[in-house]
Amino acid sequence: MINRYGKSYLPVMKYKKGFLEENDILLKENDRVSKIYSLQPKRTQCKICGEKISSLCKKFIHHDIKYFICGKCGHVNGEFLETNDFSEEVYSESDYGLAYREAGKEEYNARVRDIYIPKAEFLFDCLKQGNDEDISALKFLDVGAGSGYFVNALNFLGGGVIAKGIEVSRSQVDYGNAMSENKIITQCDQGNIENIIVESDADVISFIGVLEHIINLHNVLQSINRNPNIRYIYFSVPLMSYSVVFEAMEEDVYNRLLGGSGAHTHLFSDDSIKYLCDMYDWSIVGQWKFGTDMADMLRMVMVKLGQKGQEELSLLFEENFKKIMDELQLVIDKNGLPSEIHVVAEKRR
Repeated sequence: MINRYGKSYLPVMKYKKGFLEENDILLKENDRVSKIYSLQPKRTQCKICGEKISSLCKKFIHHDIKYFICGKCGHVNGEFLETNDFSEEVYSESDYGLAYREAGKEEYNARVRDIYIPKAEFLFDCLKQGNDEDISALKFLDVGAGSGYFVNALNFLGGGVIAKGIEVSRSQVDYGNAMSENKIITQCDQGNIENIIVESDADVISFIGVLEHIINLHNVLQSINRNPNIRYIYFSVPLMSYSVVFEAMEEDVYNRLLGGSGAHTHLFSDDSIKYLCDMYDWSIVGQWKFGTDMADMLRMVMVKLGQKGQEELSLLFEENFKKIMDELQLVIDKNGLPSEIHVVAEKRR
């Protein structure tokens, strides 16, 4: 099995400036979403293993929402359920792809190069090392493809692979296809995703930052096993991490990881990922852990200093901290609680 750790944050730092510059706007949006979330029915069982939520679970409060760490699988569950009404009310008033779609083709391709090419390379390394797969002969389906960044990365590296994506948002599909040489993304309705997966001729299916947003998660995962064509599953999910702890300390700083609109109502752990793979009879062939915990800490320090009128001190801290940030993050990635994991799994039968 491939175990990989760390990824330099510096090349992608320019894409994350909005987290710092628009702290108040993003925080206000997260507060709006949290209020909607708090009106949903209470969660009674773990989203992954189905264990009853009880007083035996460890719990903590994060931006006024309770979270429970499952005693059986270690998954972090928000106090309330994700419902279709919640999803529609939240996302109908939000447009997370807007900033990306304002970019031209040069910026689009730079994002593919800096963020998504490394992910495609990791996937290909896992496929080749495990069963010595001929990458050019494989077909790929990216679910929740957004504006097609990962699909473009697969096509760029694949040397003839057939990579396509499906996406609910019409505006993101139109933008992604406009930025690509071919029409690589198809718009689909939320309720049709399972059927598309079952009927796909893809060998590899991917979910980059998607599984954590799916309401009917187990239905979608079951549809993968119902399709004999699909042999490999690649997914990235957020983890319970140091960033969560940092966010809980400063409620006037944007909570990127847990809670709110662009964040999450539940988080994975090593144990809950293993539980999920065992449940569906998948074998993990590769894992890549890299977090943004140190980058989140840097952002939070800079926001707090800015709120105190200490802009010059904030910039001095940023200049010096950037020199050691990747090195510090690597220690966390290898030994601690990083904020993100990428997993490549293979069906056992």
